Amino acid sequence: MKRSIFSFINRLFAEFSGWFLLAIMFLLILDFVSRAMVHPLQGVSELAVFVLVASVYFGIPHCEETNTHVKVELFTSILPVKLRKIVNIFTYLIAVITSSIVTYSVLMNMLKAYHSREAVAGTVPLQTYPVKIIMFLGCLFYCIQLVINLLKEAKGK
Repeated sequence: MKRSIFSFINRLFAEFSGWFLLAIMFLLILDFVSRAMVHPLQGVSELAVFVLVASVYFGIPHCEETNTHVKVELFTSILPVKLRKIVNIFTYLIAVITSSIVTYSVLMNMLKAYHSREAVAGTVPLQTYPVKIIMFLGCLFYCIQLVINLLKEAKGK
């Protein structure tokens, strides 16, 4: 796969993330209005939390690709260019290893939730595996983007 495919998927995920934020607002307004009318809709607030999780995980890969996430550069900004590059490569290596472990853990958790039909308890039980699939996809594409950024940093781009 070429980088452009990953870039397209990252942008698509970021677009979904924005639409999910709109859905959260709609769900919370629906919950508020239904409670005010003395007939609350069951499971709406839990569904809003699921959509929030999806929004966060779908936004992470695009943030890494565009380098728009929060990071502290106080220490690295005072380093010489060559040493800064070495520190950045080391940081990306640690991030790739860590995110690979997290991605694997999320995959195992997703498979367990799917096979056991894990659900959030409540008046309307909501299965967790759809959200965990989104979490896995977000982690996977974040990890892939970290590898791409590591290779770019190692090549000097």
